[in-house]
Amino acid sequence: MSTSRVVDIDRIDLEILALLQEDGRKSLVDIARAVGLTHPSVRARIKRLVDSGVAKVSALVDPRSLGLRLAFVNALVEDVIAAYSDLSKLCECPRIVMASVKGGSRNVSMLVLYRDPREVEAFVNKILSRVRGVKSLDIELDAIIKPRHLPVDVARALRGCGCDCSSCPMRLEPIECPGCCLRSLAGGSR
Repeated sequence: MSTSRVVDIDRIDLEILALLQEDGRKSLVDIARAVGLTHPSVRARIKRLVDSGVAKVSALVDPRSLGLRLAFVNALVEDVIAAYSDLSKLCECPRIVMASVKGGSRNVSMLVLYRDPREVEAFVNKILSRVRGVKSLDIELDAIIKPRHLPVDVARALRGCGCDCSSCPMRLEPIECPGCCLRSLAGGSR
């Protein structure tokens, strides 16, 4: 499992981040005026924050406005370290917005996009149940209240991953299994 290194930032960096989070399209001139710097200095600070991995410039999306709903899929995995490779492959699925390893009665949690609850069922039955050491699972539909906007890979989530699902026994027309791109984890059968 990877760990992040801590990056030193100062009060002005925090102010710049707060202003960008408030409005990601705020001009460099407006940010510079607010923090008391020149706009070239603000540009350099933003570049440093992005290059160091502290911040990423992207569009967040309200999944519900696109007809997508959210579910937490929680699992108890016997040995998370042993299952880490499978879990990493699983995270390639465009419908997984977030995945975490945690303590408690369920030590793996994923935030999954779906249009129809049968997609979540297919994801759990076809893919997640095959991760090494999965002992039990539970699903919480529409569990997210905040934040409203999330880092959703909209193009892939709505288009699908591009795999041919026509021979998949889990395919329920017009529903596509959100895990169909994970052939190696699903044992090659679709």
